[in-house]
Amino acid sequence: MTLAFVGLFNVPAGLSSTGQEIYAFVFYFLCLAIGYTGSNLAYHTLLSVITSDGKTRVSLTVMRTFAALLATLLVNFFTIPIVGQFGGGQTGWSVTVAIYAAIAAITFIVVFLGTKERVTTTVEADRSSSRPVLELIRILLKNKYFYLGFALFFTQFLASGVGSVGIYFAKDVLGNPNLYSFFSLATMGPLLIGMWFMPAITARFGKRLPFLVGSALAVVGLGIALIDPTNFTMVIAGSIVRSIGTIPVSAALFALVADIVDYGEWRTGVRVDAMTYSAATAGQNLGAGVGAALVGWLLAASQYDGAAATQLQSAIDMEIFLFLGLPLIVYALQFVIAIFLNIDRYQPGMSEDLRLRRTGAIRIPQN
Repeated sequence: MTLAFVGLFNVPAGLSSTGQEIYAFVFYFLCLAIGYTGSNLAYHTLLSVITSDGKTRVSLTVMRTFAALLATLLVNFFTIPIVGQFGGGQTGWSVTVAIYAAIAAITFIVVFLGTKERVTTTVEADRSSSRPVLELIRILLKNKYFYLGFALFFTQFLASGVGSVGIYFAKDVLGNPNLYSFFSLATMGPLLIGMWFMPAITARFGKRLPFLVGSALAVVGLGIALIDPTNFTMVIAGSIVRSIGTIPVSAALFALVADIVDYGEWRTGVRVDAMTYSAATAGQNLGAGVGAALVGWLLAASQYDGAAATQLQSAIDMEIFLFLGLPLIVYALQFVIAIFLNIDRYQPGMSEDLRLRRTGAIRIPQN
């Protein structure tokens, strides 16, 4: 992945226009579709096989999310200055990308050497590695919490995907595109601070109750902003409340998938880590894609004109709906999903049962 990443930013100058497009497509495919997808899926799956302790899983998810957000902020802030420091142009970008690739390679090596898969099941009863793919899919689809996990991923990243309309909202509704940066601060600030409290909260209350409270709080925050969408103070206040409400799902969503894997093993005797993470997190890509597409489709339907100095009222109303109204609906749906997400009630007995099965103390169900 790191080699393809470097290659992606070093398109040979001697190629024709068509050749450059083909080159960019090939290296983009190698970097993202193969390299990133493969490593990211393995990285997510690792969460469910290095520990079976729920609090530790949430802690690891918090660390992962915090590091990802921090890295994003650092890259966004330092990339252009670093490129300029190395002379700008192609040379500056080539050196900068090589530095990032080296850092990425080091982190991959650290994860590989510094982690161990500790959660296993009885191979004779499981045999998941030798089962046909269709059979594993059938086993996965028996897991009722898989559907709820998929729905949570979809709604969470759908709300994130439509967030790209924020720059239009700041420009056309609030009248100042520079205010968009404050939305990012209002969203990221509470999240970066609040997620560190989630391991203790989920250890005390489980995941379902914080999900319910958080979704309700996000709805309240968006409702506050909708009172007067043209009032910057009101919108920022609502955005902060909304951000606080998104903390539980953001901090514990990937840990929830590990619980879903455990539940599937507990009910069927077959542990399907990678496929569960792959299928559940497909909701992430689908939600983000649908959210971004909705911004384009609905703005076009509302007669938005990027070249116009002022927008039609229909376009402004659509921007308000996409930035505030649609996320409110999404978080209301999350609340409904969380109502049925009662996997916490099985957690104590399930964890002990699985521990005994792995030591051979009790029989594992044959699927």
